[in-house]
Amino acid sequence: MHRKHFDLIVLNSLRDAGAGFGHDTNKVTVLDAAGQIVNFELQSKADVARGLVSLILARLKPSL
Repeated sequence: MHRKHFDLIVLNSLRDAGAGFGHDTNKVTVLDAAGQIVNFELQSKADVARGLVSLILARLKPSL
């Protein structure tokens, strides 16, 4: 992450039933450059997207 200058990486679950490609639901894990891990349990992809946007906006707020 540091070498690529990434702030966050989102990992799709490929092992959990109903998650990942070919489903309307997903389960993801978000890793940040400081080593923090945020887990999004199995939910609709729209809810995962809203959660990711909220996470990103919360991290941007102090610098806006």
